Amino acid sequence: MNITMINSVDDISITLDVEFTSETSKEKLTERHMTLSGRDVPYTYGNFNTYTIDSQLISTSDTLQINEWWENQNELFFTNYDQSTATVKITNEAQPIPTITWPYWNEFTGQIKLGAI
Repeated sequence: MNITMINSVDDISITLDVEFTSETSKEKLTERHMTLSGRDVPYTYGNFNTYTIDSQLISTSDTLQINEWWENQNELFFTNYDQSTATVKITNEAQPIPTITWPYWNEFTGQIKLGAI
């Protein structure tokens, strides 16, 4: 199964062969506030789509490009395997593709988390 990510600024495109464990879900934007009387009040003011992509055997150049997009918080155009598209940012808390795939010295493994904007 293939997915494609394109940088909206410089039109660099990466196509990844992903595992079938990739998933699409929604996250709520929620804030919680405590009133003076001690009551907990949740405010839900929206939601957004999220995509989790488990990838293996990513080339060194693609790994460097994805990690750079994560570091710079670039907007990306994401085309899923079902041909649906979305504008997203990489939302991983740590570097998305950190691990070299043993026994290949130039292939990497990681999990990319995308959030729609």
